[in-house]
Amino acid sequence: RDFEEGNQIGFIAQELETLFPEMVMTDSEGYKSVDYGRLTPVLVEAIKEQQKTIEMLIERQAVMESRLIQTIEEYSSLETSGQR
Repeated sequence: RDFEEGNQIGFIAQELETLFPEMVMTDSEGYKSVDYGRLTPVLVEAIKEQQKTIEMLIERQAVMESRLIQTIEEYSSLETSGQR
């Protein structure tokens, strides 16, 4: 194989093949390689899903912060009126 000197960065074809067999090619000698062009749409979709999760978590955090502020205000109100 004509690999460049030094460390190489990439995916292990055998691992990727279990998830996306259409992205992995095997040559006549049995060497596997990754078609990185086919990987881009999968990565973009993963980022979209991740972004949806982030947005959902931000919304949940905002709701929880609002409830915490409301609880603190109610507690302060009770404390001030001596009902605690």
